[in-house]
Amino acid sequence: MILAHEHGRAWTVVLLLVLATPPPILVRGHGALSIEDAVGIDLERISARHGRPVPAPDPSEMVAWTTWADIGAQVGAAAETYDNPDDSTRNAVARIAGTIADALLVHG
Repeated sequence: MILAHEHGRAWTVVLLLVLATPPPILVRGHGALSIEDAVGIDLERISARHGRPVPAPDPSEMVAWTTWADIGAQVGAAAETYDNPDDSTRNAVARIAGTIADALLVHG
């Protein structure tokens, strides 16, 4: 997140986290933390590496998160309600939605 903040400059920066489960998130060596608390970890070490203080960005303004299950649910709902007079297009959308659902079962 700090990298996104540093390189974003005048742009609106958003870090999207796609998580297996909703927060809190597991951070190695620190246990389960809120996103806000996780952002502050190692700021001193990052500042030392940059040779200057690196302020912690505000996660409430920069971080968006969702879960793989939410993505799957939204894709499924959209596929069920998708309507197109062209059978080929409708079938293609159904196949893509099915492929996403299969991928989420294997990897999500």
